[in-house]
Amino acid sequence: MLEISQKFQLYDAPYQMEPLLPGEHKLAVLLERAHDMQRAADRLSALCQPGALTDLRGLLRAMNSYYSNKIEGQHTLPMEIEQALRQDYSSDADKARRQRLAVAHMQTEAWLEQSGGHWPGSAVWTLECVTGIHQHPFRDGNGRVARLHTHLLLVRLGLSNGLWSVLRGFARTQQQYYARLAAADEPRAGELDGRGNLSEQALIDWISYVLDICVDQVACMTGLLDLPSMKDRIAACLAFEHNVVRQGVRSESLRALHYLFATQGELERADFKAMLGLAV
Repeated sequence: MLEISQKFQLYDAPYQMEPLLPGEHKLAVLLERAHDMQRAADRLSALCQPGALTDLRGLLRAMNSYYSNKIEGQHTLPMEIEQALRQDYSSDADKARRQRLAVAHMQTEAWLEQSGGHWPGSAVWTLECVTGIHQHPFRDGNGRVARLHTHLLLVRLGLSNGLWSVLRGFARTQQQYYARLAAADEPRAGELDGRGNLSEQALIDWISYVLDICVDQVACMTGLLDLPSMKDRIAACLAFEHNVVRQGVRSESLRALHYLFATQGELERADFKAMLGLAV
């Protein structure tokens, strides 16, 4: 604890945290990468029908809480998160605590998305925004709050649109995530490592890592929303329903369900049965 306290004492003035951005002569490559990410994110947004967006955002929040818990060593299973959303908490006290933590993450993320839409673009960088996130404090530290702020920023800039999240990428590269964070906090390594108090090269490496994660997650979700592959996933869900859940959903409904996903249209019951070749 003493070592952590001493480290915090080092950063009580803005100049001690510089550089906050790399020098202009080193920004070009990063800006090109950011441009590629923006274009890919725009293409992804065009793939999702508006009618499916609300449900996908809800699923993404559950995914984000799962991965953020995992990063913090507070692992919860997706099924446990789903149970917690129904107020069905485990009888195990520690597991129930982690379930509540996951729900709190989802509630905070939803609040940020709803309130963030009313803020001007620059407001996400203000003290009020950051302290606002802390009105749902998490005992496992500021890392979760920082990741929530990153999620808010990507939403507010119109990049994620609630379709993808950088948190999944952070969790899947957890060792690299922590290593890049720690390195970006290191002092300047000689006269060629920028002119600030901290390492410019380590900051560049951190930004490059985050951009790579963003591009990777956009590509992942683009593949998931691809119409031909979506048909295969619907078929897999129907097979699971038929063999495990057994609530009477017919495998013959694949074509109709895929049509509804692709068009985000509505069908009367009679029309849906007609598409399945069933008697009306």
